Amino acid sequence: MGINEFINYKVAALLHDPPNKARILSEGKELHIGHEREAYKIASSLRCAFPKIDTYLNSTNENNADNLAASIDRYLGSIVYRDKSMFYEKNIYLKNILQPKLNLNIGNLCFPIFSMRKCDQQFINSLVKLLTKLDTNLILLYQIFYLIYELHWIDSMYSTGPADTRNPTHNIFDHLYATAAMMNWILTFSGHGGSKRKGCLLGIDTVGVADFIGKGRKTRDLWISSYLVSALLWYVITAFMEEYGPDVVLFPSLRFNQFYAFYLLEKLRKEEIDNKVIDEVEQLVINYIFNGDDLFKKLKIPPYPIIPGRVTLILPGFKKEIDHYFPLPDDNYFISKVKERYDDGWKRLIHALRIYSQEKRGDGFWNLVCNILNSTEELLLTPPLKIRVKQVSVEKSEIFKKSSLRPDAWKVYDTKYRQLVSEFKKDKLVKIAPESHLKLFELTKDGKLPQFGEKSKRGYEFCTSCGVLPAVVIMPKEEEFNKLIDLGIAKDENDLKSLKKIISPGERLCAWCLVKRALGAEPRLMKVLLLGDLYDVEEIVNNVTSETVKIEIPSTSDIASIRTFEEMIEKKDELCEDLKDEKVCNTPNESRLSMWQWFNENYYKGIDLTIDSEEHWFSEEKRGYYFSLFRRHGINFPSPYYALVRADSDYLGDLLEGKLTPYLAGIIDSGDYANISEKKKEVSELLKEYLINAGSGDIICYIEKMIGGIFTGDYTNAGNYLHKQIKDPGKCYEQLKESKKYFNEIFNEGRIIVTPAWHVSISSALNRGLIAEITLINKHKGFVIYAGGDDLLAMLPISEVLDFIKESRRAFTGYGGKLGNMCLEDGFARFNNACYPALPIVGRSYSVIVSHYADPLPTIVNDSYYLLEEGKERISIDNGKESIKKDIVIFKYQGLQAVIPLSLVRPIVTSVSSFEDIASIIDLILALKKKIDEGEISTSLLYDYKNCKDLVTSSPLPVAKSLLEYWIKRNSSLKDAKELVGLFKPEYFTTRIEGYQLKGDLISNVVYTLRIIFGGE
Repeated sequence: MGINEFINYKVAALLHDPPNKARILSEGKELHIGHEREAYKIASSLRCAFPKIDTYLNSTNENNADNLAASIDRYLGSIVYRDKSMFYEKNIYLKNILQPKLNLNIGNLCFPIFSMRKCDQQFINSLVKLLTKLDTNLILLYQIFYLIYELHWIDSMYSTGPADTRNPTHNIFDHLYATAAMMNWILTFSGHGGSKRKGCLLGIDTVGVADFIGKGRKTRDLWISSYLVSALLWYVITAFMEEYGPDVVLFPSLRFNQFYAFYLLEKLRKEEIDNKVIDEVEQLVINYIFNGDDLFKKLKIPPYPIIPGRVTLILPGFKKEIDHYFPLPDDNYFISKVKERYDDGWKRLIHALRIYSQEKRGDGFWNLVCNILNSTEELLLTPPLKIRVKQVSVEKSEIFKKSSLRPDAWKVYDTKYRQLVSEFKKDKLVKIAPESHLKLFELTKDGKLPQFGEKSKRGYEFCTSCGVLPAVVIMPKEEEFNKLIDLGIAKDENDLKSLKKIISPGERLCAWCLVKRALGAEPRLMKVLLLGDLYDVEEIVNNVTSETVKIEIPSTSDIASIRTFEEMIEKKDELCEDLKDEKVCNTPNESRLSMWQWFNENYYKGIDLTIDSEEHWFSEEKRGYYFSLFRRHGINFPSPYYALVRADSDYLGDLLEGKLTPYLAGIIDSGDYANISEKKKEVSELLKEYLINAGSGDIICYIEKMIGGIFTGDYTNAGNYLHKQIKDPGKCYEQLKESKKYFNEIFNEGRIIVTPAWHVSISSALNRGLIAEITLINKHKGFVIYAGGDDLLAMLPISEVLDFIKESRRAFTGYGGKLGNMCLEDGFARFNNACYPALPIVGRSYSVIVSHYADPLPTIVNDSYYLLEEGKERISIDNGKESIKKDIVIFKYQGLQAVIPLSLVRPIVTSVSSFEDIASIIDLILALKKKIDEGEISTSLLYDYKNCKDLVTSSPLPVAKSLLEYWIKRNSSLKDAKELVGLFKPEYFTTRIEGYQLKGDLISNVVYTLRIIFGGE
């Protein structure tokens, strides 16, 4: 198959339904316009960019991909597609694909019809104008079209309707992009030799991500470790999206993907495309993918590591050679390609470091790096991270019977995905550390290990960063640090001072940890991975070398000092009168940028933010001086504490398999699926509710009658209702038989049968959730360490952490109002008038460790990981009616722990009113904290509760509330505490928390949380 034909089929998949399809389904009869005609209108307008693209519409390949991409909620596939008038529905709703009880009536929003002569053609004209200026290869055209098609629709202020008004649970773009993905399998089996080829579902899993990120003594070590995880996998992804197109990447979705957008902008520049075109695309990217944040433009790399450690690809059964695709040489071709590409990415990065350090040898640190890289070539051949790669194949006979789709073809994708998951589960039983591939014994037994700085008296020293490998850098202690000048590593005192900022006295680093430290010092070198094979390594390094802007990454003491910095900026004029001899008030004389947005927003406001807090107010020598100075000027002396926040979605892996554990977290668990029949009542009720609510109009009645037949064994009512739609008794009976088989399959499995549309919807929703979360971290002055997939690791000031947890948890469900250029409301994320589903039924758990800036980072990071992973599995919440799990936040400060549930019912969201209950306990904590901050309540409240706890938890509700009112008034100046007591909902008094060395009532945990927060402030 030629590349032009291959790409045109994928473009046709994106165009086979028009974005305004819902309006045409609703009004098409009156307007005498079909959605096929509208699709043809848009496609034919794009022939200038994609010649003859309209001829690819309504092809057999496109129809097959369309059918297989459809979501489970389009239950009656054969009815819906064979007879277009079946269960006609005029109303236009958009329902959340995970919780269809949440719906938007969007019939009154903006849906243009381009086939009408008087309709504004601006959307089409703008697309044509932009695409025709890309006079280049078809793969780039497709990549750009894949990026901007829905962004342009959003920017045109149009609405996104459902793919089908009868079953409106995913929007049109989710369906279109899922169809393009499924085209990879359909085209595999198309044409001559199709029966011999195999499609593929391939997964990549980075081993030990949390452990790798946690091995670092400085914040820059954590951040660059996270970025390395993302960038290495991204380098692998670029090879596949260049060969087959961006649709092959199912997880993470390349829609609303910051790495993908950055890559394409740079590719446009390399192709020397008109700057006006680049500017137009860039503005769309800034507005809707970076949510108004243009930091990537200034840094010249995406600032946030957003590619997760797991990737899933849907691949065709051939490889590209020049401009044609040919059969794969063997079944393991893709596995070998992924592993080779991954190793090549690491070698490419080391090559870039080697060139850069050679160029910068005049600097003491880079001189040291250069010497070590030249002496440890063999050690650095192996990447510090290992990946698992698994694949499952699909044959034509599994999807097709002769030339038609098999009746059960809708289930093939589900089967293959579950097989892939099973392969990974088996492989996880054996763990091989990357260190085991290094020839350490040979290096250390005869003193062959290179050592710079000091020499070990016992042969070798362990790295103080990872604690696993022998060090190749051994820094002298503070009092002997000057010897580095005599050793030729640093050239003078200034050089020595710069070196000390990057590698501390007494620190020891292995080769891998030194590479991480070096990349953290110049993260723009990651462009050799971010840009794939667009440029040679030398060209990228030369570009980075010419940069004059220095890049900052905050330290833990910087995060702890935020409030003090802000007060110093506010009072800088009077303060700097007392600090004339101090560097603190120096005007910045060089350009600096940080991965930390708070720094960038405040850098030029009169206080030097690059000073080391540990050498000023946190140093023993200067502490007294700054304490007096700050007191004179009414500035709070900084607390030495900051918050390390980790977040992870609950049961996301189960959700991707269609399991119902996210809906009933704690009521059913992952292990219950070994024998799900034991939970048949709960599962059947949930499935029934989901399936019925997912429909709209007359189809709901048919679904209700079919499900009634499953429970009673009598399908008479369903048959009679169907006969009204299908008059032919034979056809009616055949369809009823197919429907029975379909629904029984779902109820027997006890889960949702997953399809590409299910995965595409969830994957893109995760990206939008990530955009919201990054925006919130910046809003609350935090620093993003890692934000890949559904995982988050960030540092925040203590004063902001409660607000962040509350807003982050609500944003994940699609609630919280305006946030940058997006609006989160009623379980959806809205950009202008375009609405997309959020993940309202998925829980999200957090761990918050209040840590001293000088505490060892590896210990704190690992503690946060195990606190979250073990805590959310072992802690149960008894709400008085049932025991539930997860969707919690665990706070820890020194020896004190507290657990706050973020929801108390399952499913978490059942209606729009449910959103107010999410994180409502955090609202209570914030209200109490505000009163304490304002002096209306004494902190003695937090220690006095133990005196009345037993009475509160054992008394009837009216008495318990009176006791709480007495408790508050006794420790405050408030004359009336009824308003505060009213925030304690009735269920708070009966809820108990148990497990993970915790046992107690909810109100006690509210008190402990406040003690933890005030302890850090």
